[in-house]
Amino acid sequence: MDERLNRYQVAAKERSLLAGSLALTALEIALDDVGRGEIGANNAGAYVWSLAGRKTSGAWCAAAVYTWIKRAATRVGVRCPVPRIHSARKLVDAILDAGGSVVDQPMPGDIALWSRNLPWQGHVGIVAETCLTRFRSVEGNRGRFPALVKVFTHRLDERKLLRFVTLP
Repeated sequence: MDERLNRYQVAAKERSLLAGSLALTALEIALDDVGRGEIGANNAGAYVWSLAGRKTSGAWCAAAVYTWIKRAATRVGVRCPVPRIHSARKLVDAILDAGGSVVDQPMPGDIALWSRNLPWQGHVGIVAETCLTRFRSVEGNRGRFPALVKVFTHRLDERKLLRFVTLP
């Protein structure tokens, strides 16, 4: 077990060095937003509107992840690799189109995608911490009103978890 864990830790360190600072800066910004979210009504309030506009369809999880990536790109001085998208599945597709890749074992800063009730629906968050069977992610718009940006713990074998992607 120790040898397997050590290999995982080495792979994690190598990937985090190669991933650059965009993903880790996006994670840092996401963690700064923990506790912010809906105020007054579902999918409403100054924070949600700053992410998705006043006419949000409710998919502000994707708007939050996009905003964290956009702010990170500005902070590290690079162009944002994805356009403004408020759909979880389309955001992940845009990350892949921009040069991101699908990974089996997530690392901090990777984007997690889950399915929701309908085939076109999804949910996204940014991975904050990993271990061999679980991970923690920063997510917005999860749960009942008032949904806030929070850190959630997940199993790697969750039924609705679709994939993890790295930022380009």
